[in-house]
Amino acid sequence: MSKFNIKLQETVINKLSASLLTAVLLLAGCGSQPEKENVEVNLDAPQAKPAIALESFNSADELKFRNASELIKNGHYEEAIKQFKKLSGQNSPASADANLALAYYKMEDMDKAAKHMGIALQKKPGNASYLSLNALIAMESGRFQEAEKSLKKALSSNKDHTLANYNLALLYDIYYQDIPKAYNYYLKYLNLVNYEDKETVQWVEQLRYSLGEE
Repeated sequence: MSKFNIKLQETVINKLSASLLTAVLLLAGCGSQPEKENVEVNLDAPQAKPAIALESFNSADELKFRNASELIKNGHYEEAIKQFKKLSGQNSPASADANLALAYYKMEDMDKAAKHMGIALQKKPGNASYLSLNALIAMESGRFQEAEKSLKKALSSNKDHTLANYNLALLYDIYYQDIPKAYNYYLKYLNLVNYEDKETVQWVEQLRYSLGEE
């Protein structure tokens, strides 16, 4: 593989983590949309709308949630975990555990990330963004079949979910090296974001040449 291809591949992986962070925080119920320059995917798409309304929290917990979300966005994961733990529990919204999973994922503690992702999915088993994050955690842990199953379930719930299409493309590309399948899911993702992701457009162009397509 050329140095150019390796650089693009690393960019794809890094961008996925950044876009997943943005999408999970938004879906979890943040009241304000992230600044445009920080958005990696089309957050105006239906699948990116908050799945849990702010009224799921009382006013005090809503403030704690916003503060903890900001801590994750700014890379203060340990403090964010402390705050989200105060919001999590048997009767709490799934978003608290989903964000705990995300914080642990960013800290590379995949066991705890998987634990809290499992709790979130018990509460919201068909949530496409949670399933997509679950797949990313599984990929990092080498559980590729679980990741594939989770992503296909996400797409059965919402076939136009941008991150699920992107993650599945990444799984087939980087881990399974099934380029034809990866290429198709990258195209679905690019169609959903109106080809505005120029780095992935470049990468897909390389894949197209490797497949011998005109």
